[in-house]
Amino acid sequence: MKRIVLHMAVVFGGAAFGGDLDVARQALADGMWGSALAVADKVSANPAVTNAMDRTAARLISLEALAHMEQDAEIRRRLAGWKEETSERFRYWKARSLIRVGDFDQAQEVLKRPFSDPSLALPVASLKAALLVVSGKYQEALDEMSGKDVVKAPGLAGEDARLIVAEALSRTGKLKAAQELLASLAKDSTRHEIKIRAGYLLGFSEMDVPSTYTTGVARVRSILRANPGVLQKHRPVFFLFQRPCSSINNSV
Repeated sequence: MKRIVLHMAVVFGGAAFGGDLDVARQALADGMWGSALAVADKVSANPAVTNAMDRTAARLISLEALAHMEQDAEIRRRLAGWKEETSERFRYWKARSLIRVGDFDQAQEVLKRPFSDPSLALPVASLKAALLVVSGKYQEALDEMSGKDVVKAPGLAGEDARLIVAEALSRTGKLKAAQELLASLAKDSTRHEIKIRAGYLLGFSEMDVPSTYTTGVARVRSILRANPGVLQKHRPVFFLFQRPCSSINNSV
């Protein structure tokens, strides 16, 4: 029933902008990224919306929906056109998008200014930890995430955090803890990209142990076969973790 109501709202529109925003938020909660984006964009583009807070809220919903849809180029395009949006949340999305395209130095610059919004504590810590992983500072990445409820954190930010922590754990020899996080993500994530990345990293983690080396090789080969071109499509994201794949690719 909830999905029918959301579909009707997208097709026919709503009478009040606040109601539309509620519909878009519910669509996000239900994993209906396209519906959330459509409703949020309708509010954001409507010239009758004179309340800046409503327009900003709609834009933030659209960015989150696009992130779930892995539309990083579109996120960057929109942020470039919304220069009047200077809140911390927009700065977070900018830093995240920079990391995902491999522009780590610029992301570091964006993250230098402190964030005061407590709801951004985990998401921002994840970005900072990701940059530490890039630099090979794996224990520092774990220290950055210390005290954060990574395992239970919901949504996009929670999955990002678990992936970063799992890689740092793996690189510091804590393979069992790393593999538990990666196996959970590979099995339960609603995001195709996360499933692939988690499985890919799980395979390399298994390859770090002689007794599970062949299992890891088979896992990575299977992912590459089932998802041709995935490394090229998500190259900056995959190589954030600096995992070599030439030997695997040559034998796929």
